[in-house]
Amino acid sequence: AREAIFWHYPHYGNQGGFPGSAVRMGRYKLIESFEDGRLQLFDLDNDIGEQNDLAAEMPERVGQMQEALQRWRREVDAKLPTPNPDFERED
Repeated sequence: AREAIFWHYPHYGNQGGFPGSAVRMGRYKLIESFEDGRLQLFDLDNDIGEQNDLAAEMPERVGQMQEALQRWRREVDAKLPTPNPDFERED
């Protein structure tokens, strides 16, 4: 009966997770990556394994869901990743 379910994971995890947020609205789930801004859309009724990205085929739905996700992050004051000014890459 919920309009949407939201996830927010703004950091890397030791299980292979990447920084991002997601929203599920009905049968659709939108995932936003903070690494590169990539948006992925999945129809969970027909693709529970999230293998078929529908974002390019359904840009209006992507826009509506991304707007809802951004609004929710503002409402809950979700923290977003920021660059570490002290990071020194070891090559």
